[in-house]
Amino acid sequence: MSSVRKKKKPMNGKVIDCKIDLPPRGCPGIFPFEGCTNPTIQLDDIGIISCEGIISGRVLCDYQPLQGVTVTLSSSFPGLVFENSTPVTDNTGRFSTRVTVPPGTPITPNVSITATAIVIGKTISDTIYVRVDCILCKNPVLTLDKIPCPVGCKGTQIMGRLVCDGQAIRNAAISFIIESASNRVVITPNPAITQSDGRYTATLVPFPDVDETIRITAVTKIGGLKVVSKTREVAVRCVKCKNPSIKLNKLKKIDCRSTISGQVTCDGIPQANVPVTLSGSSILMFQTPNPVTDENGRFSSVVTVKKGTPFQTASYTATAVIDGKTISATDTVIAGCKKCRNPKLTLEVPCETVTCHGTKLTGRLTCDGAPIKNARISFTVTASEPDAVEIDPNPAFTDEEGRCVTELCPRLGVHETIMIKATATVYGEQVVASREVTIDCRCKHPKIHIKENKKLNCKGIISGCLSCEGFPLANKEVSFSSPVLTFKPSVVTTDENGEFSTLAFVPPNTPFREVPFTATAVVDGKAVSEMVFVYAGCLKCEKPKLTLCVPDCVECEGAAITGKFTCNGRPVANVGIELNVTPEVASITPDKIKTNAKGEYEAVLTPDSHVSGKAVVQATALIEGKEIIVEKKIINIHCTCPHPKDDRDEMEPIDCSEESSGDGECDSGARDDGEGEWMRPLLEKKAHENTNSDFTVTSSEEDESIPAGPEKISIESKDLVNPVVTLEVPVIVSCRGGCLTGKVQCEDMKQIEVYFEVLEEHLKSIIKPNPAIPDEDGNYSADITPKHGMTDCITIRAFIFWKGKRIVSHPGCTILVCSSKKMDDD
Repeated sequence: MSSVRKKKKPMNGKVIDCKIDLPPRGCPGIFPFEGCTNPTIQLDDIGIISCEGIISGRVLCDYQPLQGVTVTLSSSFPGLVFENSTPVTDNTGRFSTRVTVPPGTPITPNVSITATAIVIGKTISDTIYVRVDCILCKNPVLTLDKIPCPVGCKGTQIMGRLVCDGQAIRNAAISFIIESASNRVVITPNPAITQSDGRYTATLVPFPDVDETIRITAVTKIGGLKVVSKTREVAVRCVKCKNPSIKLNKLKKIDCRSTISGQVTCDGIPQANVPVTLSGSSILMFQTPNPVTDENGRFSSVVTVKKGTPFQTASYTATAVIDGKTISATDTVIAGCKKCRNPKLTLEVPCETVTCHGTKLTGRLTCDGAPIKNARISFTVTASEPDAVEIDPNPAFTDEEGRCVTELCPRLGVHETIMIKATATVYGEQVVASREVTIDCRCKHPKIHIKENKKLNCKGIISGCLSCEGFPLANKEVSFSSPVLTFKPSVVTTDENGEFSTLAFVPPNTPFREVPFTATAVVDGKAVSEMVFVYAGCLKCEKPKLTLCVPDCVECEGAAITGKFTCNGRPVANVGIELNVTPEVASITPDKIKTNAKGEYEAVLTPDSHVSGKAVVQATALIEGKEIIVEKKIINIHCTCPHPKDDRDEMEPIDCSEESSGDGECDSGARDDGEGEWMRPLLEKKAHENTNSDFTVTSSEEDESIPAGPEKISIESKDLVNPVVTLEVPVIVSCRGGCLTGKVQCEDMKQIEVYFEVLEEHLKSIIKPNPAIPDEDGNYSADITPKHGMTDCITIRAFIFWKGKRIVSHPGCTILVCSSKKMDDD
């Protein structure tokens, strides 16, 4: 809001709106002073009070100063403090006093100050409006922006900004000091008021017929500090134009786009802010058809021509009006626009070195920055060999964005730098882009891949391929090996696709299982192999053969049963062998029998007690539960227990001392070492003889237990001085029972009894009778009858008392196998 002084109408007086130039006080006798009739009071307009200021004015009557008049001062702002609120006029009719504003007072506009006095009984008064403040401000800065010149008759805007301590000051009154020789230039408003950002604006307006350079300074007072801007010089010219002129700058050619420019002058002086109208041929399109001249009288506009317009002669005109006078200028030019002024093709390779995996080649085709779609891009390669690389597809076509993509695929073994050139044709013009690319596709990681085989049943095809860095390797040898399989041929050669195959054979009667095999090749001196597991087996057996080797006679301690299984003349391992005795008068252990790596098997046959007669042993070969072949043999079993009460003469006599008939298949090959002897590792007999017979124990000291190891006992003596006790123990005793046999060698057999000791004392009761009575030849026997649930291994020793000594046999061990009802039934 402007702080132009506003006055109230004085009482009984007139409002004086302009400065009063006082007449002379008068000369005695010529202008006598005889009192006054029209008193007035006038306050000086100060505009701003910042922290402190001076309020002054004068009192007149009939334009004559009045001395000694008391003036009363008041304000609408309660914080405004007058040092003397009732000053008295001096001899010039003036009065003044100092006024202060409290610190921290913000800028407050429209504060009224009123001066009142009473002269010749009349009350007179005057009021001014000011801005007051006393803000905290240490470093105020007032700027005045540069003013464009020359300034014509329309004037121009001036601007600036007020800040203090870096903060914008609003509502401050900015006054302007104009230094002009003609005093015909004004600024309005004056003062100007700052906005919230501290900026202010005002308009410089010249009067007609002004042609000079003026100086303008902005000034204000804020926070009690006066601040002045930099003084700006401005050329102001507002004279009537006599000789206006407009000129166009010559254009050689308009190629799609150009700039039309010119200048407007008057009497040779550039004319600013003059609107210019541009027009021309229909092919010309002006971006700014009505430009305005700048401070140098210059104007310009961009002119364009539509693409595809053939080149031709065109004209254009610039028109302006100055002081009512119309001026214009016309020029001609060759104008046109090709469809594509600047075609561009790019070619990008995403990596510095391209390996065997290849890479993508990308490119983009544009015309004047705009993409060209469905364009054909052809590629050519310069390399040491024509097939060093392959580009696919070639040619490639651009998409909606003008982009194309193709694949660069090197050949295995290429290691060089090649040149790739991409070519396109745009509106009949050829565009080329090229790039050097380093190729490194040496074979570094050869690899064998074996195709998956779900199952090999006796034979099948093994196939795969040999490659390096993803490329097939032709004419390379691949060899096969396996601990189980055989291959025909075992060495093959890869074809042009790197593929190979061979026939794999599984040995007959091989159970199905995971079988390993290995394929190996050598590539550029590097060995590469691949081991694969395949589920393989061969249960076909065209010529099975099973041997069964048994002794002609088996006594109570049992005997070994051995044999061998072959298929097509080759031994077969892990074949199940089932052994049965008919009638069921003996036990065979172990229950489950498998052939070893040589096709051999072994078991122990233990007769039941009180058995003497012929029996048939049957061996059956089983592969995965299927019966392959059966072999039978007849044996003689002699395992009777001739206790004294029994009549041995009633039993069928079996002579186990007869010579074996000698089966050729059982004389050799049944042992692992190849010797022609019976395999009886489970039936190694205890020594029956010992020349040293000095081991005795008194009868009063009967042992409660049997030593773990064999004792030195008297087994046989040349002179039969001491008796000898022998003991034969079956290896295994089933639920059907077994028989202990032995012999006492003594001169006098009268009153001799054979006692049995069992290391496992709680199992002693299963031997009956105990003691046993030998016959006249010294032979004795006893039954072992295990109870259901017994699965123990027991150690047994036989002894007699002779002349106060205890004569003891070697200990023997047997296994009780009576764990199920089935065995009891057996």
